[in-house]
Amino acid sequence: MREFIESNGDYRGEKALEANKPLYAHQDALPPLPVAPLQETCAKYLASVKALVSEAQYKQTEAVVAEFLRPGGVGERLHAQLRERAQRSHAEGTSWLAQWWNQLGYLQVRDPVVINVSYFYHFSDSPRPEDQHQ
Repeated sequence: MREFIESNGDYRGEKALEANKPLYAHQDALPPLPVAPLQETCAKYLASVKALVSEAQYKQTEAVVAEFLRPGGVGERLHAQLRERAQRSHAEGTSWLAQWWNQLGYLQVRDPVVINVSYFYHFSDSPRPEDQHQ
């Protein structure tokens, strides 16, 4: 019987989970996950949100993002903290995102994970004509 191993959400440091698994064979050789530049992230956010909101809402969102990007503002401080986390994580041989992704995205989710989180599971229409609804 295998020993119970409690996960902290960062599987790269848990060698017992990775032993003899080809999926993780080159994990340590991968480059670290980069932290995107703040300006680039905000530009992508604005481009994404534009199709989802009215013109007035978009103008308001632009103003909020501009305030977020203000030199010495919240965005700059948070981005600096994220870069520090990335440096620490890389020095520890892991990713700045791994623990958040695994803990918040999988281990702490209280919704049915298979339906709401798993990318291996999907619904599709039945190929049987009698199951098709008009």
